[in-house]
Amino acid sequence: MKHAVFLSLAPLALAGGCATNAGTAPLAETPVAAAATPVAFGEPVKAGEVVVTPLSLVEDSRCPINARCVWAGRLIVNARIDGAGWRETVLLELGEARDVRGAGVMLASGEPGRMAGEDEPLPAAYLFTFEGSSRPLRSRWRRKSRRSRFPAPGRIVHRPSARAVLRAARG
Repeated sequence: MKHAVFLSLAPLALAGGCATNAGTAPLAETPVAAAATPVAFGEPVKAGEVVVTPLSLVEDSRCPINARCVWAGRLIVNARIDGAGWRETVLLELGEARDVRGAGVMLASGEPGRMAGEDEPLPAAYLFTFEGSSRPLRSRWRRKSRRSRFPAPGRIVHRPSARAVLRAARG
């Protein structure tokens, strides 16, 4: 009896292992744009050793082109990255390099830019360019660290000793 139940459930267990993800097409069937080609949402593009597909706009707080701003703002895109036998969804920020499973990926540009006094562009109007490498990339713009107010390493800054301060005070 135990063997009969096991044998009747065995085909179901094997069929469960053959299931594919619904809604995801294999890379071979999806046309992939060449590297450095601007793409819209849902269009895959080759970036180094991986394929990047922008999925949605998370944030576009960039300063309008025809305005002066205190803060430049940022552009963040939710993107799917496909590699050899793996797939991962990450957030990519304009100009910030991201290491994804040993491959470097960066959102290099995002168009259109915003204009002051005009409505925000529709998501369908956006085009993105990605850069990639088989090794991790370095960001184009380095963020200032908390130590940026201190002198750079190797720069000599003369600070008077306590004796010198006392001598100067005595006159």
